[in-house]
Amino acid sequence: MCCGSSLEIIYLFGGWDGMQDLSDLWAYHIPSNQWTCLSQDTSCEDGPSARSCHKMCIDTERKKIFTLGRFVDASVRSRSPESLKSDFYVYDIDTNKWTLITDNTAEMGGPQLIFDHQMCMDVEENTIYVFGGKIHTNQVVDEHASVCPEPLFSGLFAYRVPTNTWYKLQDDSGGCTCPSPYELRARVGHSMLFHEKNRKLYIFAGQRSKEQLSDFYTYNVDTGEVQVLCDGAKVEVPSTGLTQRATIDPELSEIHVLCGSNREKDKREENIRNGLWVYEISQNKW
Repeated sequence: MCCGSSLEIIYLFGGWDGMQDLSDLWAYHIPSNQWTCLSQDTSCEDGPSARSCHKMCIDTERKKIFTLGRFVDASVRSRSPESLKSDFYVYDIDTNKWTLITDNTAEMGGPQLIFDHQMCMDVEENTIYVFGGKIHTNQVVDEHASVCPEPLFSGLFAYRVPTNTWYKLQDDSGGCTCPSPYELRARVGHSMLFHEKNRKLYIFAGQRSKEQLSDFYTYNVDTGEVQVLCDGAKVEVPSTGLTQRATIDPELSEIHVLCGSNREKDKREENIRNGLWVYEISQNKW
């Protein structure tokens, strides 16, 4: 889902309904409180196939929506190498048309097929940033094995729309619990927001393997500088969880975070934590 605030429209594509992946595209017009189905099946209109765990970002100036990534079941991955290709689509809002940018971003220097990543748009520079997510492999995991292989996580990438060019900005810093101050530990279930005025990405929380993260970083897209706002040791920060969601208000320089569930199975009564937090950027304060 992505929101074009200047257009006053929210766009919703695909997802998992509990039984199957979906490929429908919807628009919600905020002033009139009305939903419109733009497509029942985008795959029949040169658009993306049914999917979940993907991400979208919107360019409100040029009225384009980009979508990347999807979850693929392990049984499908082991049968079909084609299923591991990372397709990348753009949707033209004015013409209601989809275009396949590439059927495999990895061949262009971009990320491999990933899911549960984050993606956001720098409208001024017409550049997309993608960070984190798990990388799909064709490795079949034995559920009865005593030791499971460590999952692979994707690093930080930038995509320049005008030149159709991918750039790898940072590799995943690996499983190191104390990465370099200039490195980012990739993850899933995190939030990533772009502040268009101070030219920074804000990356918060998430999960890496079984480790719940509550750290908070910025990445300056112009200089590549990484700044640690919180190392996760502070108590007064939002409760982390796989379903936490965040939005940013560049005018007020505020980030709003709605916390959600986590995977601490031994503490089921605490799995839902619907706390709402505000982070004041100028004061570095939750």
